[in-house]
Amino acid sequence: MFGLLKTIADTLRNGGDVSAHIDAMDKALNTVINGRSEVGARHAQLLRAQDANANAVVDLENQRSGIEDLDLSKAFLDVKSQELSYQAALSVTAKVLQPTLMDFLR
Repeated sequence: MFGLLKTIADTLRNGGDVSAHIDAMDKALNTVINGRSEVGARHAQLLRAQDANANAVVDLENQRSGIEDLDLSKAFLDVKSQELSYQAALSVTAKVLQPTLMDFLR
């Protein structure tokens, strides 16, 4: 296109007729317009990919947060429940072993 513009400029400087270059100029202009359209389409694809990546980051952060963040009240209740179960098991074991131990000591 720039070569064509130089040719047209030279023709004009020499006082020549540039009408012979109109079709070539239209063709070059259409090539530029098509190129801009293609660049625009690719830019739109990149913007969509960028948005998808941003959404994926948010989703992954939410998943990570759900996995790593501990619900303290639930954890405390779980530990207390396990402690009570352990104490109940010790109590039952003591009651079962106490008569056997008393017989052994006699």
